[in-house]
Amino acid sequence: EMLGVELDQRAVAHLREHLPQLHVVREDVLNIEWRALVEERMSDPNAKLCVIGNLPYYIVSQILFSLIESHASIELACLMMQREVAQRVAAKSGSKQYGILSVMCQLYTVPEVLFDVPPSAFRPRPDVTSAMVLLRFQRLDRVAEVDPAHLRE
Repeated sequence: EMLGVELDQRAVAHLREHLPQLHVVREDVLNIEWRALVEERMSDPNAKLCVIGNLPYYIVSQILFSLIESHASIELACLMMQREVAQRVAAKSGSKQYGILSVMCQLYTVPEVLFDVPPSAFRPRPDVTSAMVLLRFQRLDRVAEVDPAHLRE
């Protein structure tokens, strides 16, 4: 089953018209309770989600933190984001780009920048290059004693 989360009413209407097999929820992605989504929509309570999205660039970090806080419910995420953020997610320790986003993402996932997407691929054309990033979430035993909420403080 595929479920779409979209805030813009016009996009929701378009998706419902052109992809009737897709269940679309009109909601702010920051309000999604990922664990509850698994419990409500999947027959196996131990199932994990695969999240795919073209993230609004102004809230990428918040979305990443939301996914990480629900790491037990997510198997992988394939996400489009601004290239500079993608580089921070995958940055090596000690590099100029390495920071809290790098630490959080690399503690809970194995991040991989898959490829760049030029501004010409979008309408309207953004001022930045984008990148597709794959986040493979880690086994729980590796992060069992780390509370992601404490890392954000």
